[in-house]
Order: sequence, then C-alpha cells, then structure tokens
Amino acid sequence: MVDSIGQVNSVPVANKSAVLAARFKEINDKQGFLGSIWNNIKEATNTGVSKSDCQNMLLKYQRGEISFDEALEYINSYEKQLLLQRQQYQQVLLAGHWHLQKVHR
Repeated sequence: MVDSIGQVNSVPVANKSAVLAARFKEINDKQGFLGSIWNNIKEATNTGVSKSDCQNMLLKYQRGEISFDEALEYINSYEKQLLLQRQQYQQVLLAGHWHLQKVHR
C-alpha cells in the first residue's frame, strides 16, 4: 500500500482521501484482538495515537484543514505504535514462557 508520499504523487487529489482511508483500514485490520483492547484503553485514557485520532485526521484532511502528507504521517505513526505494542506483547509472553520453564525444572 502507500508508505511514503512519493508513492502517491501521481494519484489525483480526489482519490487521495481514498488512499488514506485504505491505508488506515489496512493498518487497522492487522490490529488483532489485543490491539483492539489496547486501543480502547488509549481511547479511555486519551494517551497515544488511537483509532479515533486517525479517523479525526482523515476528516481534517477531507475538510482541507491538514495536508495529505500530515494525514499520512499521522496514520503511519499509528502503525508504528501498533508494531511497537506487538513487540512488547511478544517480549512479555516470551519472558513468561522462560520463567515457567525455569520454575518447572
């Protein structure tokens, strides 16, 4: 999909909104169950980049309040945050697995 501004230079302006929406959907679809729970926590505590924050950025772009570049950068930061969160979950699970193996020896 679209990861950089250079990839959409040839896209007509009217379609750029669809490009942003598709990029957001692609990222959101990869979120998973734990990501969904984490997003709800971020929504409740108003911390980090959340799903509704990205939706608000899409609306701001559609209203002409921000540029395509700003909206894409924000949506990509949402993906980076989800990837970091996934890595943290993996580390916690691996640490727990290692601890259980050590205890049962």
